[in-house]
This record gives sequence, C-alpha cells and structure tokens, in this order.
Amino acid sequence: MAQVERDRPCIHVCLVGGADEELYRWVEIGAEEEGVPVRRTAVQVSEPVLAAFEAAQGSRFDVGVSVTPGRVILHERHMPAEQPVLSLAATGDPRPLCRLMGGNAARMVVRLPLRFAGDDATPEPAPKPQRRAPSSPPVATQAATEPAADQTIVDVATIARVVVRILRERGVV
Repeated sequence: MAQVERDRPCIHVCLVGGADEELYRWVEIGAEEEGVPVRRTAVQVSEPVLAAFEAAQGSRFDVGVSVTPGRVILHERHMPAEQPVLSLAATGDPRPLCRLMGGNAARMVVRLPLRFAGDDATPEPAPKPQRRAPSSPPVATQAATEPAADQTIVDVATIARVVVRILRERGVV
C-alpha cells in the first residue's frame, strides 16, 4: 500500500536550510485550496533553486516547491534547472507567502493564472442584480459605465506591475 501513496500524483515540496516544519503545512494549505494534493519529499541538494528543481523532477505533476527560512521557490520540470518559475523572498511572516506559493504550484497544475504577493487573493463577489419592473426598459447612463472603466484601468495597472516585476526578477528589465 505504501507504493500507491508514493506514486500518487502530487506536487512535491521540500524544506531546505533549516526551514520550519510548519511552513510545509502552509504550502499544503495553499495547494489544497486549489484542489491539488502535495507531498513532502527529501532532496539530495541544499541549494534552494536546485532543490525545487529536483522536487519537480520527482513529481508526476512536474511541479516542485522548495522552502527556505528566507525564500520560497516554485519550479517546473521542463524549465532549466537554474531558472525557477517563481522565487519570492520572505520578509516578515513567511506563512502567507508559503500559502501563496502552494496555491500557485497548484494553479500551474490546473493551468490557471498565478497570483502574486500584494494581489487581492480573494476577489470581491459580483454585485447582485437589482430587480426592476418588467415594463421599464434598461437605461444606460454615463454614471453606470464609469465604474467599469475605472475597474478596467485598475486591472490593467495591476497586470502591468506584475509583468514588470517578473521581468525584473528574470533580469530582462
């Protein structure tokens, strides 16, 4: 029965450099929120980027995460070993960052866009439609269209910040 557990498709997570055992649980929480299982694994290397790469090599989902006391790294099997998908420095409490990275690892598996620190992880619910009398036709006004335009500008600005941050992390900008 142990063989079945080992072969179960999951994201592999390793703790490197004396990282707190509790941080694994936070990576697991983030991945489980997206519906993807994780498993803690041991790696042969101590360098965090290579540890994440080795974890990804052993995962049937081809995704690995390494956690150190100051950094969380997400890697994918097909990427070059020295180029992780995402590497985030943990400043302050590392638990939210571990949760975010676990969620991002799972989002890679299910092919959803990644989330980044500072992004609103819990989108606001859509406003409830208001009922109107059946005989009154809908009336479009300028005031009704302005909030949508403002939200579009905010969305574009957020996307631009994320793209610039990724480009800087990869040394392109």
